[in-house]
Amino acid sequence: MKPKAIGLYGGTFDPVHSGHLAVIKSFLNSSDFAELWVLPSPLSPFKQGEAGTPYWHRAEMTRIAIRGIPKVKVCTIEETLPKPSYTIHTLEALCKQHPGYAFTVCIGADNLSAFSRWHRYRDILEMADLLVAARPEFSTEAVAPVVMRKVRFAEHEPLSCSSTKLRERLTQGEIPAEIPADVYSYIREHNLYSLNNTSKS
Repeated sequence: MKPKAIGLYGGTFDPVHSGHLAVIKSFLNSSDFAELWVLPSPLSPFKQGEAGTPYWHRAEMTRIAIRGIPKVKVCTIEETLPKPSYTIHTLEALCKQHPGYAFTVCIGADNLSAFSRWHRYRDILEMADLLVAARPEFSTEAVAPVVMRKVRFAEHEPLSCSSTKLRERLTQGEIPAEIPADVYSYIREHNLYSLNNTSKS
C-alpha cells in the first residue's frame, strides 16, 4: 500500500498573512499530498530570547486563515515537544505516531540556502523529502549536493509581505489588507498586537 503523502509547513505565523496562504497554495499545486499540515512553531531555534504572541493564539489565527482550503489543517504537535523546537524532533514524533505516512518538509528558498545549518539536517533528509517554494530563477549554487538530492521545487512568486512589518502596522492602528478579515477580527477580539501588547518575534 502506498504511504499517505503529507506535507509539513512550519512557521511562527505571528500573524498569519496572505503570503503564507499563497505559499500553501503553491505547495498544494506542486505536489500530490493527501494533506498539508501547517505547524505553528512554539519557538524558533533561531529566535530564542525573543518574545512572541502566545502559541494558541497563533495556532487559532492559522486555523481561521486556512478554513476553506481543501486538504490543509493545523497540526499542534510542536507545542507538546521539548523546546526549542527542532524539525528533526517533530519528524521523529510524527513518524512514530503515523508509521504509514510519507512526510515532506515544505520550506522557502531562504531556508533551503541555510538548510545545512539545521539541527541534524542529515537525519531530516533520511526521513523526509524537501519541497521548496522558489522563483524559477532561484540559484542553488550555495546549496550542498547532499541536500539537493532530496529537493523538489514548487514554482512560486513570493508576495512582498512581512509579519514583522504587519505587527508594526497593527500597533499603529492600521488594518493591513494582507491579513485575512476573519483573522483581523480575532486579533481585535483578543487585543493582540496593540500598543500595550507589542509582539517582537
